[in-house]
Amino acid sequence: MQVTFTDEVEKLDHVHGNFEFTCTANNKTGKDGTEGRPVTITSDFGISGITPPSVTIQPSETVGPGGGKYPFYYKTGTIEKDANHEVTYWLNANLNKDYLSSDIVIEDQIGSGQEMLWDKCEIYLDSTMNSDSAHNCTLTPQEFVEKGYGKIELIDGDKNHFKITINQDKIRYTTVTVRYRTKITDLSQKEFENQSKATYKKFYDNQPTTDNSNISIDNVYLGGSGGGDTPTSKTELNVKKQWIDANDQDGIRPEFIEVQLYANGKPKGEKVVLNDSNHWFYTWKDLPTKENGQKIEYTVKEVSNVPGYTTKVERVNRSFLITNTHEPEKTEVRGLKVWQDNHNQDNVRPSSIIVRLYADGVEVDQKVVTGVSDEWKYEFTNLPKYKDGKKIQYIVREDKIPNYVSTNKESIIVNTHKLNKTSIDVLKAWDDKDDQDGKRPTSIQVQLYANDTIKVGHPVTLNENNHWSYSWDGLDENKDGKKIRYSVKEISKIPGYETSITDEGNGTFVITNRHEVEYTSIKGKKIWRDGQDQDKQRPAKLMIHLYANGKEVSTQVITGTGDTWNYEFTHLPKYENGKEIQYTVTEDRIPNYTGQIEGTTITNTHSPNETHISVLKRWEDEGNQDGKRPSSIQVQLYANGKEKGTPITLDEKNKWSYTWDHLPQNEAGKEIHYEVKEISNVPGYTSSQTIRPDGTIVLTNTYAPEQTEIKGKKIWQDHNNEDQKRPKAILVFLYADGVQVDKQLVHGEGNEWQFSFKNLPKYKEGKEIHYSIKEEKVPEYTTKIEGTTITNTYQPETTQISVKKEWKDDNNAENKRPSSIQVQLYANGKPQGEAIELNEKNHWSYQWTGLKENETGKKIIYTVKEKSIPKDYTSTVTKEGLTSFIIVNTFVPPVTPPVTPPEKPETTEIRGEKVWEDHHNQDGVRPESIEIHLYANGKEVAKKEVTGTGDRWSYEFTNLPKFEEGKEIQYTVTEDKIPNYTGKIEGTTITNTHAPNETHLTVMKRWEDNNNEDKKRPEAIKVQLYADGKEKGEPVFLNEENQWSYTWSHLPEKVDGKKVNYEVKEVTKVLGYETSQKVGEDGTVVIINTYTKPPKPPVPPVTPPVESSDTESTKEDATESSVPVESTETTTPIESTETTKPVESTESTETTSSTHSTESSTTEESESSTSSSSESTREGEIFPPKTSSSAKPTKEERKEKGKLPQTGTRSSLEFILVGWALVSSAVILFFLYKKYRS
Repeated sequence: MQVTFTDEVEKLDHVHGNFEFTCTANNKTGKDGTEGRPVTITSDFGISGITPPSVTIQPSETVGPGGGKYPFYYKTGTIEKDANHEVTYWLNANLNKDYLSSDIVIEDQIGSGQEMLWDKCEIYLDSTMNSDSAHNCTLTPQEFVEKGYGKIELIDGDKNHFKITINQDKIRYTTVTVRYRTKITDLSQKEFENQSKATYKKFYDNQPTTDNSNISIDNVYLGGSGGGDTPTSKTELNVKKQWIDANDQDGIRPEFIEVQLYANGKPKGEKVVLNDSNHWFYTWKDLPTKENGQKIEYTVKEVSNVPGYTTKVERVNRSFLITNTHEPEKTEVRGLKVWQDNHNQDNVRPSSIIVRLYADGVEVDQKVVTGVSDEWKYEFTNLPKYKDGKKIQYIVREDKIPNYVSTNKESIIVNTHKLNKTSIDVLKAWDDKDDQDGKRPTSIQVQLYANDTIKVGHPVTLNENNHWSYSWDGLDENKDGKKIRYSVKEISKIPGYETSITDEGNGTFVITNRHEVEYTSIKGKKIWRDGQDQDKQRPAKLMIHLYANGKEVSTQVITGTGDTWNYEFTHLPKYENGKEIQYTVTEDRIPNYTGQIEGTTITNTHSPNETHISVLKRWEDEGNQDGKRPSSIQVQLYANGKEKGTPITLDEKNKWSYTWDHLPQNEAGKEIHYEVKEISNVPGYTSSQTIRPDGTIVLTNTYAPEQTEIKGKKIWQDHNNEDQKRPKAILVFLYADGVQVDKQLVHGEGNEWQFSFKNLPKYKEGKEIHYSIKEEKVPEYTTKIEGTTITNTYQPETTQISVKKEWKDDNNAENKRPSSIQVQLYANGKPQGEAIELNEKNHWSYQWTGLKENETGKKIIYTVKEKSIPKDYTSTVTKEGLTSFIIVNTFVPPVTPPVTPPEKPETTEIRGEKVWEDHHNQDGVRPESIEIHLYANGKEVAKKEVTGTGDRWSYEFTNLPKFEEGKEIQYTVTEDKIPNYTGKIEGTTITNTHAPNETHLTVMKRWEDNNNEDKKRPEAIKVQLYADGKEKGEPVFLNEENQWSYTWSHLPEKVDGKKVNYEVKEVTKVLGYETSQKVGEDGTVVIINTYTKPPKPPVPPVTPPVESSDTESTKEDATESSVPVESTETTTPIESTETTKPVESTESTETTSSTHSTESSTTEESESSTSSSSESTREGEIFPPKTSSSAKPTKEERKEKGKLPQTGTRSSLEFILVGWALVSSAVILFFLYKKYRS
């Protein structure tokens, strides 16, 4: 670079100059191939005698929110060399090549100052899963649409605002990049803004996600300036502090340093403090250039001690540069890789592993580690020890190794190989008619044995809590090279029970305890006292009723001769639920007889017209739940409506019953009408009366247990959800006497939500229930519960804003500068508090503190304005950093323009737009019209009712005066508050937002197949969500990993103002299972699959072939090959015409046994292959069913073990038929096997 001076420099002192240009970098890979690390560029531009400036390019984070190495979507751009005033942009999506469950929709809007060049647009597809040209190609927009990859739409016809939809079947496991160019239409524009977003759904979470990526591209700039000072006796000097410490990586940089100016080696003035607030910069002004006619030599020294830094001072003309350098501290990570696999006993250890290093959770390096012993070593060196002043937390992880379990402790990685293990199950079965006699113990103990004699572990208790079962897991399968034989014994002795133990195979033992249930009999007599049936009133037979604990269980018709008849009920259970049953008897009422029952003896007396009345009190009050039942009540007998005798007390002692005997049946020749009434007043009970067939009057008192309601409030103290941290709903739990009994999803509007739990029992066992509530923790909120009021408090974040006034008026040479000015702070364009005054006293600066950082979840944009600009001054406001503003007032000499009288008052118009963000009025709460108010300089001057269709309405105010008293009128608009909406006004655009109500739906799969006993359960099933009968989203997999359940969240509660009806259906057909569905009280959909066990096919008789004429040869063959065969599958029987005889010995050498053995095994192979082929092609199944070779044999199959097939003789023709059947079976088997393999 060459610098040329003109002769003007001879007229100036301290000649200086500067030049500026734009430098861009868009490649984050360094020269050494490293990716994602900062790159520092340093150059002196060929100018000697200057300190080479440098710039460090810090790449952005590359870890995406889904856990991938890259973000899912981002946009970037650049202005390339020789670009002919064009900007190049890239839209990059699915960089991690995820599997997607929806289309990708990319919306892109190009900012002002540029125009889209559609002829310079290309779309790239890059797939690692598909190598065909359809997934790895470059397309023009026209080819992209014509070949079915998706569609491209212009929004509102604007070619600078477009939407690209990419079909999901084209983008799975594929990265897409859209590259296009824009033409710069405004070359003076400093930067170009672009807005972009992508909407998509990933398969693993299936939730709609929107990624925003807005960028700003700086325009290419080149310029410079130069100058000097007119010779004077005064001068000024600058000092600048420069830090070289990797942006204070180790956090040891001081908050400030002090510097001292020296004149000819002596201190000049006070020490100066440099810090962040003055940008580590200071200027000494009005310094004399000479002393006693000699030029003064000025120097600067840093007088603060800065530990850990080296200091260097340089001077260029009137500027001093103090450079403090600190070498950031380094560290290293060393570790061990330990193998616990018995010196690689199973030879599954890999020859190398990959160890990854993470710094504060982000992967920064990896190494391939090898070794020869059981301990390998690794190390990572030259690592930064700190970041932003905090010590970096380094951890190591390794890639998953098959057949090993990995554990990390600090920097030691231990990999353990699991040796062969087995498990033993024990199940207790009770054969005692569901503990009818109450003899069953609450628990028993069992002991596991190895090889019959060695105890394994401690005894185990079986009881109801563990369903009378237990599993010993992680048992050694072998010892000294031999398989261990495990057995289980019951060590508890149970009186009255017989114990048997069966080995069910596959490591399952069933211990059966059998108890013979005790029975009894009831004998009784029927005695007639009627003078040997003198009046011939005695019936020839009658009905006896037997009651067990008050419930009728049997009847018996009895007859007899003489005055005493006998009856008996036999084979009656003696106990029920462990308590002895109380048996009683009654009989049907016999006309003209009075009955008396003592125990089981029923005496009937026939006397002139006598009768009896029995009454029984029954309580229906949930077992006296509220404790309201009285200890006794009184009943009164009435004869023809008049009291008969005194009231009778019924209570627990007489079992709430009574019988009036020897009552006259008639009065004055007419039958007396008897009735019983309850005369006690029982508060809270209603009374009813019924008559049994035997004439017993039953008085029933019914009481509905008292119920209560728990109401509560949810109060939000979060400044009206200023930071948008409040959830849409919370979960409230209800506790009764400390036990959770209910829960409720609560939501609402405003800062106070309501909830209630209704129809709750008020008492339990006569005592009032104490109810309390709790809630699920709300992130970032503190919770306080007082009674049923839940208060959640959130403290919004705050910020601060500073302003500084600078004057450019030649140090007030014209004496026009005011003594003070007024500055107003604005938040999102609205005044914030009162205006503040800046003056000499406060150094023309001010700082606002404790300001809100957010409003309705969005960052507040703060600005400052000078309220009244001093006359003859111009005002500019610039922003430095995030929270500082500088107002510069520049003096402009006044110019008096000619006065031209106005011809006609100028008018203007205000147009605006009303935007609805409520999902197209999803909840149906949008009003039909709104009222807009127009304000001129803060005063209302007009209003208008606005209506419209769609989500955007428009309005306008016309013929409005543009000026008032020579100044342009500031027009603003407001609207009336709209219920259920939050409003936002930007200029004349009014946006109303309503968050539609959301709900959720949970589905749970329940299997009723005896814990998958027959191994027919699939590994996963699919369910589909339906909204108003239409599919909602993609089907969802349910399996063991998600505990056979799934929850759809953020579902719209309404569509077009109507409540959505959601339902779930199982779309996978599961063979052998019947599907049913029910909905729980909390709305959970439970899909029940019940397995129906198919009946076991019968074992057909087996037909042996006819003996060969070569008897001796056949017998020799039979001796070598004859083995017993046990068949557990269906075979095709051949009808026998002769009687077969079973062979008892298992060592038979007859020819027929050998031949049968061959036939049986061939048939079994055919059946097995056919079954496999059939099962592998079942429709609707996601995964092929597991084979049933490991299924436990049934009890009938176990009984068949050890038996040999029957033998007999057959004719030669039948032998030929058998051979033909065997050949046919082999051919069928061969084709089925080929079909199965294909």
